[in-house]
Amino acid sequence: MLSGPDAAEQERRATSALLAVVGSVREFGRALTTRFGAPAGQVETFIEVPFNRGDDPYVPDGLIRVTRGQRSWTALVEVKTGAGELRSEQVEAYLDIAREQRFDAVLTISNLITAADERHPIAIDGWKTKKVGVYHLSWAEIRFRCQLLIENRSVADATQEYILGEFLRYLDHARSGVEKFDDMGSHWVTVRDSIVAGTLRPTDKGLPFVAERFDQLAHYLCLHLGGLLGIEVSQRPSGESAGSRSPAGPVR
Repeated sequence: MLSGPDAAEQERRATSALLAVVGSVREFGRALTTRFGAPAGQVETFIEVPFNRGDDPYVPDGLIRVTRGQRSWTALVEVKTGAGELRSEQVEAYLDIAREQRFDAVLTISNLITAADERHPIAIDGWKTKKVGVYHLSWAEIRFRCQLLIENRSVADATQEYILGEFLRYLDHARSGVEKFDDMGSHWVTVRDSIVAGTLRPTDKGLPFVAERFDQLAHYLCLHLGGLLGIEVSQRPSGESAGSRSPAGPVR
């Protein structure tokens, strides 16, 4: 596990690589930004743009701006790799900056997997998101979007397709900081053993955390399987018949 300057350098490399590809591979940039309300326009990316709030300096990891005609969409980007954790106070400060600058969103990126409903994985003061959206992408989701475009030959320009393929190779490197889902959390063993013993109760402290991790695991497996198949894969809620449809769609 990296720490200190090594972890910071790993995050800087990952941010630089990601934003460079978002800005240079048109289909990839659109796949990541239009889902958050950006227009399908020209994508520009910037690294470590400095801001001040009072006497305090803030340097988000990046900034994305999408322009189409007279419309512009701008998002601040905060990136974590490896075991790096997003902090509520930092994200909320960036939301304040985005509101002051009339930006549209704050986008966080880390190894945290969201559940299928795409709730943001950290607690954020709700009033700060009234005028600015806050969204999260896991590295697993980003990797899946790369695979989907490559498997379906959806990148029109051959050079851009090559760049996207090299970025995917970077994400798969052991030192990229992109991690697989391999941890059910600190409560897993206790909850698992209680299930085996038949002593699990709805009020047990660790049960909500394990249930949330299980939802995240299911979403991760959908992303992994979708990348292998080159299609969108979604989970079917428990109790739904195979022939029925839900808001999330059927498993394909």
